Amino acid sequence: MTGINYAGNEPVNIDIETGVRFGHINANHESLCCSIWDEVESHYTPRCPKCGADAIELDHESLEHEELDDYEQAEYDVIEFACKRCEYLYGEEGYGDEPDAVTLNSNGLVAEIDSHNDIIITKSHFRAFGRFASPCFPGGVTLCADGDVEAYCLGPEWFEHNPPYDVYTIISGNMYKIVKDMDGRLWACGTDESMKSRIREVRYKADGSLKFKGGTDV
Repeated sequence: MTGINYAGNEPVNIDIETGVRFGHINANHESLCCSIWDEVESHYTPRCPKCGADAIELDHESLEHEELDDYEQAEYDVIEFACKRCEYLYGEEGYGDEPDAVTLNSNGLVAEIDSHNDIIITKSHFRAFGRFASPCFPGGVTLCADGDVEAYCLGPEWFEHNPPYDVYTIISGNMYKIVKDMDGRLWACGTDESMKSRIREVRYKADGSLKFKGGTDV
């Protein structure tokens, strides 16, 4: 089962280098660890509070500082930015209440949380198989739906118990299924007949990459 690829032949929501698609799972999924919110970062872009234009820093070469003397200034604010369209100077007022982006970067995982509260995974050591998503996420993959489309996913450590999908990784060109034991340790099990009997512990290195315990890097 694959579903409909609403991206068609367009390279949308896919890692061009690896051919692995971006997967998504809702941030409120019942099996996710609450600690995931401790790792997210919110990003704010300053904009003119009057017209919404991108902020211009006061030392930008496009600004004639003699002209700024005639600009209106925001009250009770440390002036950091200017809007040439509105002739307005402002500071913290330019940052809205809602972030422009919410991201998650940890141990090789790169993801963002969109306005629908979906976690979109754009890079990961781990992969899962699901179905093509709706037109709202063309070319992407819904991880919690049965399917055979490969996509990046959250690793087992982000879940209270087991993820709602099977997790895999590629080590030295071979695909391994990854499981988590009761102590939170990750184990790799070979997926082809010649390697199914091989089960080895997988750990994160200091730089966020994966390796077998005492063995090969991912």
